[in-house]
Amino acid sequence: MSEKEKQDARFEVASTSAINPYYTDAMMKLLQEKLAALEHEQWTHWVKGMIKGLSPGEKLSRDRLKHWKLLMDTPYEELPEKLKDMDRVWAYRVLQVLSEFRV
Repeated sequence: MSEKEKQDARFEVASTSAINPYYTDAMMKLLQEKLAALEHEQWTHWVKGMIKGLSPGEKLSRDRLKHWKLLMDTPYEELPEKLKDMDRVWAYRVLQVLSEFRV
């Protein structure tokens, strides 16, 4: 298995029957994308709160703030695939938890 295949396997959609036997693969992929978009939204909310909560003496580098601002202002659908993949990993983890409860 190539390195790319190993990385892709990290966020492949869980078995549809493990979550709900009525879900098709297409439905699961759509659900995973919706959860990944929600993860990006959650991350954006976290970053905004973190920046607002900095004490006067605390600092983040200008580069990090610039990078985060760019990502916060970018809707999930417009993110590069590499960054979407990071959100998809977390979406997959949610699907794994749901599959444990057959939800």
